[in-house]
Amino acid sequence: GENRLLVKRGIDMLNRKRHRSIALLLNGEQINSRTIGWSIAPLLNTPGRIGRTELAVRFFLESDRAALKKIISEIRSLNDDRRSFINEFCSETFREIQQGSINGRDHLIVIKTDRIPDGFAGLVANRISDETGKPVIVAVLPGKQGLIKGSGRSRSGGLFFSIVERFRDRFERIGGHENAFGFTVPAGDIDGIMQSINEA
Repeated sequence: GENRLLVKRGIDMLNRKRHRSIALLLNGEQINSRTIGWSIAPLLNTPGRIGRTELAVRFFLESDRAALKKIISEIRSLNDDRRSFINEFCSETFREIQQGSINGRDHLIVIKTDRIPDGFAGLVANRISDETGKPVIVAVLPGKQGLIKGSGRSRSGGLFFSIVERFRDRFERIGGHENAFGFTVPAGDIDGIMQSINEA
């Protein structure tokens, strides 16, 4: 539909009017949905996930080639660190599920952690859901001003967000789509809400 048309036209435009930053990042490679999904988007999402959004802004605004190379190098380094950390964290979390210190027997796996920035919650939830085949919610503690942020992920074909949305009034904020969503919830309500979702 129209989303596909917008993406197609956007890719055509990116290839016709090469943006200097993206052209340098891809080393002249043609842009398609794969290069966006695997080479551009994950890289440019990384600074924002760790509170360094200014790097992504500078990536798009910088005109000096030498400065731009330095920015890209810094973003790549952050992305490599992010990948290594996520791999290590998920391996450890999966071991905790297998050993029973994180409950993996319920319909829903809930991971509460203070070891990741909230921008990593969706990445972790996605990886653990792929590993276990179950819907996963990751909540990042301790939260700010009494509110906890987190993300939920499930493999395709489920009704995860439809079930979670039944409890919309108990969240401070929630939004997403069927297999991926983010939320903010009062810290005192997190356990009760997770129990309700598991039962549902």
